[in-house]
Amino acid sequence: MMKRIQLLSVLFILIMTSCSDSEEAATLSSEKQIISFEITGYRTEMQGSKITIYVNPSSDVQGKVTPIVEVSKNANFSMDFGNISIENEDKIIVTAEDGSTAEYITTPVFENGIKEINVLYTQEMDGETITGRYPGKINLNDKEITFDVSKEFLLQDNVISQIELETIGEISTQPNNNDFIDLSLESISTTIDGTNTDYTVRFLNIGKTLGQFYLDMTGFKTGGSPSRQAPEEDRVDLPSGNLIYYTLENQDLTNINVSTSFFPMGATISPSIDEPIDFTNDVTFTVTSESGHTDSFIVRVVKKKIFFSGEILGNSSTIDNDAFNRYFSNSKISKLYLVNYDTNRRIACNINSDNFEPGVSTYITYQLTDEVEDGERFVLEVELENGEVVTTNEKVVINKK
Repeated sequence: MMKRIQLLSVLFILIMTSCSDSEEAATLSSEKQIISFEITGYRTEMQGSKITIYVNPSSDVQGKVTPIVEVSKNANFSMDFGNISIENEDKIIVTAEDGSTAEYITTPVFENGIKEINVLYTQEMDGETITGRYPGKINLNDKEITFDVSKEFLLQDNVISQIELETIGEISTQPNNNDFIDLSLESISTTIDGTNTDYTVRFLNIGKTLGQFYLDMTGFKTGGSPSRQAPEEDRVDLPSGNLIYYTLENQDLTNINVSTSFFPMGATISPSIDEPIDFTNDVTFTVTSESGHTDSFIVRVVKKKIFFSGEILGNSSTIDNDAFNRYFSNSKISKLYLVNYDTNRRIACNINSDNFEPGVSTYITYQLTDEVEDGERFVLEVELENGEVVTTNEKVVINKK
């Protein structure tokens, strides 16, 4: 009797387990639909297993995009590398809970419109023809076309500009492809399937390079020199590509007026040069072009007891037995020597600087009183009337040829 009861128990357990497995299999869903499909910035349309992606004609179709996909409950989907192409057909595989699959095909379709727009320029110079393009950026939402150009270049008399258009589908434009234009162009219109659209045109200047940058010091507008040319002790911690200025020790640097020989159209500069600037310490200027590009440079002003006009350039002037130069100082030069780079030999010179005026450019001539060899290199050492002795950075090389 006991064995019979045990056998019935085993049969009951087996029957219940079998029923449980069957019920679980029956509850696995076979739903494998894409419920919604979106791509930011693109219009999409889904019909059955076919998904159409409408691509703006000016879109950059290089590469792939990641769509936002919603699928059936408990289903999942997969794409090659997690994204799809907007240049060629692609596919999405949806896998249901029960393991069955469905394939959806995505097809990109370019809408009619302007695919590419450029300003084509031609310049005739010295018998040669130079051509180039400034590409336009199309903003479909704001109905705006922007060109980053060099306005100063396009305004030259020997430069002509044309509009260059590449379109998709049946479309007419005004101006037409290859029409001559200038910077006064305010709009471009398109007509597609009888619908007219006007795009506002903006020309933004790319220029961010200033002309000569002047500081009003030592009684006149002083131009700077590239930092790479200045003597090493004057450009400590100042990278190349920046500017160094010399002035005299009594110069007040807290209230210096600034000007420039050329300022790009539409650009801005910070700090503003419309008001005097304090140059007690290095000042960093940032020029921002109308198109938003920036360029920065540092201005350093170095005070000197005396400096020669070419000293800051780091160049060497060539002399024979006679020489002339200009210098700035608050005290007149009373004695002048040439000091040899290699041997420290000092050669006294006869000088003449009768037109001296403190703080003003003074013309000086001098003659060597000793024999020198061709190619010898010197720096100028001066003694001022106030008794100070200064070894300058003014370099000279003997040239007897």
